[in-house]
Amino acid sequence: MAEVVIATKLFRPGLRQQSVERKRLHDVLRQGLTLPLTLVVAPAGWGKSTLVADWLARDAVTAGRVSLDSGDNDPKRFWRYLLLAADQAGSVAGTVALRRLDAAGSDVLRDVLPAFINRHRERGRHDADRNRRRLRETELTVKGRPPRRPG
Repeated sequence: MAEVVIATKLFRPGLRQQSVERKRLHDVLRQGLTLPLTLVVAPAGWGKSTLVADWLARDAVTAGRVSLDSGDNDPKRFWRYLLLAADQAGSVAGTVALRRLDAAGSDVLRDVLPAFINRHRERGRHDADRNRRRLRETELTVKGRPPRRPG
């Protein structure tokens, strides 16, 4: 049986009536489309959700989204949310991997991640590229944690 998830963690935040133009940050997010994953991290209240919602709407980007907190530290729970976000972005591989995650005795590293990755490969290069693009547009917002500094 699938673990119950909090649906609002997967909701895209609404657009603000009045928002501040953030051209430089939008440009940085656009550059992120060439990467495997776009991760937006900043302290609570710094406008991560507003920035990403505005960017997704302005650039008509298809994306899944998940907001994580300390209760999502369990590997199966974390991957459930991430795969649900991939599914929101249109990734068939997310659906396949979720079925594996729900199987009795499943292990994330042994069963789920290989299914997710292999499904991308099976769909052919064109579909895999499209799904990878969609996955990298997934925003992970870790609330309540300060940003990590390199080094």
